[in-house]
Amino acid sequence: MDVSVRSGTAVMHLVIVYRPPYSRTHKFTLSNFLVEFEVLLESVILTGGLLMIAGDFNIHVDDPSDTEARSFMNLIHSYGLVQHVQGPTHEKRHTLDLVLTRAADSWLSNFVIDWSLPSDNAGIHFTSTIHRPRPAKTTRKHRVLTNLNKDALKSSITSSLEKSDYQSMDDVNSIVSCYNSAVLDSINEHAPLVEKTMVDKPRAPWFSCELLEERKELRKLEHRWLSTHLTIDCQIFCKARSVYNKSCDDTKADYHRCRIDGADQKELFVIVDEISGGKKSAS
Repeated sequence: MDVSVRSGTAVMHLVIVYRPPYSRTHKFTLSNFLVEFEVLLESVILTGGLLMIAGDFNIHVDDPSDTEARSFMNLIHSYGLVQHVQGPTHEKRHTLDLVLTRAADSWLSNFVIDWSLPSDNAGIHFTSTIHRPRPAKTTRKHRVLTNLNKDALKSSITSSLEKSDYQSMDDVNSIVSCYNSAVLDSINEHAPLVEKTMVDKPRAPWFSCELLEERKELRKLEHRWLSTHLTIDCQIFCKARSVYNKSCDDTKADYHRCRIDGADQKELFVIVDEISGGKKSAS
């Protein structure tokens, strides 16, 4: 995987690598890997921004007597890279999971090897100087009409029309324009536009367009009930709310069921961690 992540003015180029170990079904030696890995390094080493290459390399970089590991370390050093993970990351006590950055950059620190995951490989935690991107904000304008005094608004419109002397006008368009101006001026006086800044939150991946339409209809029913205070409108709203909540639960369950059915072992751990609240997500 090769992606670029931007946060403010900082740009991070992230490359994820997985090298399967040599086996009867995967007859790809480390020498072959080093040739292709060097081609990758040539293509990314001069890219702008910060660079991080991470993943499960299945190379025993902790063993100084391992000639293949020494060849790998010599290669990354020749490209000005440094390997940060110190300590075993596999249950057989070898350092296989690596994090590489340019030696000239110092934006990663506090590396911790985490064995709490139910896996034969440990997780790697570290601190980055790149801050989490600030959520996008949108400024919207609206009028507060809940406590609008209708009699005062009517009186204001009448007074404004009388001052405009619309009765002496012969052109229909002029009369309509005069009336619209009187109404708008009165509304601005009694219910002025109010600006509100809102954070654009990412929508949950399981939230569908159908659920969005259901939620819009639910809000209409809620507003009707709050406006009329009738028991029947309250009952209609409560019933629609129950239907909407069930639709959300069913859609969310179907989404995660499909993810789990198509996941391998490593992906399954991530999914279970998200659902159980181990990681923050929009699930």
